[in-house]
Amino acid sequence: DAAAAAAERKKRKVPCVRQVREKYGPADPLAAPLLDAMLALNPDNRLAAGAALDDDYFWNGPSPLPEASRALEWDPDVVRSAHDDHQRRLRSNHPP
Repeated sequence: DAAAAAAERKKRKVPCVRQVREKYGPADPLAAPLLDAMLALNPDNRLAAGAALDDDYFWNGPSPLPEASRALEWDPDVVRSAHDDHQRRLRSNHPP
């Protein structure tokens, strides 16, 4: 049983091995690292909400709405380019 195994590991002080990337990586290679960073046990190591929203996971794939439902034109290439420019500015510490 899982509870008994966990209690035995705790007695022997065997560390638990995180398996988020191994379990979810094959399903979605972009989601697994993001999920792993968001589920970090130590809050100091956990990904902040702003950084999570800026992850590549949210910047890849098709547009979020069908063209007829969009209030503004959505061009994924323009959005990706703007995101890449923003990332470069952050890395170089230059304001926009």
